[in-house]
Amino acid sequence: MKGELQHTINAIKGVAAGSKAVPATHKAVDVGRPDNALSRSIRNQKDAAQFRSELKAAVAFEKMR
Repeated sequence: MKGELQHTINAIKGVAAGSKAVPATHKAVDVGRPDNALSRSIRNQKDAAQFRSELKAAVAFEKMR
């Protein structure tokens, strides 16, 4: 990862310095999106919390009946 990041920085510096071509070995680093597994984990945690709160509400409602 560090090597890819350094390569990206060097490519950006090269483009900024006036060289028009980005090296063919340049890999795009997508830092704008979280890792799919991480975002899926966060989404699963939110879904589980929502389910728990709905389950507690349903149990409380049944106890009141």
